Amino acid sequence: MLYPLHLSRRCLLAASAILSSLCGGGLVAAPSVPFVPALTLQTVWQDNITNADASPDKVSGLELRTLGSAEQRYALGRDDTFFLKADFSGEVWAKYSGLNAISAGPHLALRHKFGLGAYAPAIRLEVMATDAVVRNSYRSGWTEQVSLSYNQRFSEAWRFELGSDYSNFDARDALFSKRAVTVGTAATYDLDERWRLKAGLRYRNGEFISYASTIDNPYIANRYVHTYGTSFYASKLRGHTWSYSIGIAPALAPYTALDFEFERSNTENALARYVNNIFSLSVVQQF
Repeated sequence: MLYPLHLSRRCLLAASAILSSLCGGGLVAAPSVPFVPALTLQTVWQDNITNADASPDKVSGLELRTLGSAEQRYALGRDDTFFLKADFSGEVWAKYSGLNAISAGPHLALRHKFGLGAYAPAIRLEVMATDAVVRNSYRSGWTEQVSLSYNQRFSEAWRFELGSDYSNFDARDALFSKRAVTVGTAATYDLDERWRLKAGLRYRNGEFISYASTIDNPYIANRYVHTYGTSFYASKLRGHTWSYSIGIAPALAPYTALDFEFERSNTENALARYVNNIFSLSVVQQF
């Protein structure tokens, strides 16, 4: 069995080979825009990172994230664009260092626009893979994700997106491996040239991890862990999650913005309900 890092290298090589063959065959022109890097610095606070249903088992936590990408675009014709990206991220937790992680991987996308102009709708197909290295090594693993989205701009102010994705996380310890299907929608409204409002709704169906001092819910697998400063049973369960989010994003400069967001996540299965409130503050920089 190949390690995830080897898979990541092979995916990057395969993507480069495919792109080279397309360029060589005349199907892809030179890059349509210059190389585009982006960086996001994010502070996130959650009131139930343990996904617990009993109040004594609920643990809150503060996390610092760095998210980055580097993107190159290739025109396939008037209506189609191919995106070749590399994504990376880092996570540092204020109290629970066992969750500290770094990850990176390739990201390919194909967009088709139905017509010309800013208001033409578009669909986007994306394939991405990520190799994550976590300080608690049994949580390290490899993620594969495929997504399809529809985007529409209705006016200078209103934008709308509808999408779905399938993700598979293959962890070193099978307990932490997860598969899920997600469907979601999001909308943004520009109040003026500086201020943007946004809202989203998402439904997820699949596996998740819950932590508790006792076990009273049928589980797929479980083990004892000490990540959160005390001993918990980590159990893999199946359920569905409804999440909604609201936010505001003021622009600080032509390529820099702040992003304030609140998200409430409600996960349920046959016997229990898990609620998590998430607050985030981000600085987004396009270069």
